[in-house]
Amino acid sequence: MLKFIILFICLTLSAQDLKLSGAQIPEYDKQGKLKSIMNCKSAVQRNGRLHLYSVTMTLFNDNKSIMKTSQCQYFEVEKQVKGKEKIFLKNKDMDMEGKGFVYDQKKKVLIVLKDVVIYLNHKKGALK
Repeated sequence: MLKFIILFICLTLSAQDLKLSGAQIPEYDKQGKLKSIMNCKSAVQRNGRLHLYSVTMTLFNDNKSIMKTSQCQYFEVEKQVKGKEKIFLKNKDMDMEGKGFVYDQKKKVLIVLKDVVIYLNHKKGALK
């Protein structure tokens, strides 16, 4: 079973919403190895959904990737991150940007919905 830990540095309760400052959401595989970590400057839990702001997500795979967006929602049960804002993704092979996305943690699939631009970072002689 995957272990999910949510570390909240500062909690502030309001009448309807749980407001968080400095949230970190790591994801581990069955062996306890870190698969991804999502950091945000602030978050609000509203209607069972976690709304994240100023988000940076690091995906630890064969090609470490960094994903950034201004805001998104985290759905813990579905293990999905969804956003309507601009998204930026960077790894050693490419830089990508677009608008709107769905990231499925279970399937390890990122779908960028529109305005996708990809910049390839190929080395000289890599393409023949």
